[in-house]
Amino acid sequence: MMTLIFIGYKTKRKYYYVEDNKNEELIEAYSDSAAYLEAYKDFVISKKVYNDMQTTVGNTYLSAPVSFQLLNDKHEDITYKIFFTNKDSLESSIEKRINKLPNSIEESITKAREEKNGIGAKYDTGGLCLAPIKVLSAKFVSQDHSSYKNVSLRYKNVSNKVVTAIRFKWYGENAFSEPADMTGSQQGWGVDLQMTL
Repeated sequence: MMTLIFIGYKTKRKYYYVEDNKNEELIEAYSDSAAYLEAYKDFVISKKVYNDMQTTVGNTYLSAPVSFQLLNDKHEDITYKIFFTNKDSLESSIEKRINKLPNSIEESITKAREEKNGIGAKYDTGGLCLAPIKVLSAKFVSQDHSSYKNVSLRYKNVSNKVVTAIRFKWYGENAFSEPADMTGSQQGWGVDLQMTL
């Protein structure tokens, strides 16, 4: 005697995540709600990456993520058609968990800089000794019309090269060892100063 047993199982369905009307990314999930939470997580991660980039390197070529869509396997937008219990609290939980993650971009840049220039290095000075221009002195100079200070430099061409222009850039910290408020696009960095010789 033969007995047939049928076991029901659920297969994952295909969904597509679209951020700011750009490329589609495949999401496979068992339900619309699970796919939505995965898409929402991707969106929050994109926002965190953007914010971390802004914090670490200032203005970037990236634009801030604005919105996302979740498309079903027929490419129908179902983003605002999905309702499930605790949706708001689950979204909040995802945001808190992701925003607590460390700034991995800053950590990567710091690690690379310290591997090249030593532990505690604030910026990359590798190869500076090979520059044809040597800074003889640098000091802050107060301005009459502003609370910002200028930088006064004395420098000299110490090479046989003909130098026609120089670009100076400086880094500053406040009394709390935090990047100082400078006029450059990157935190702590002063605006480039270009001089023609």
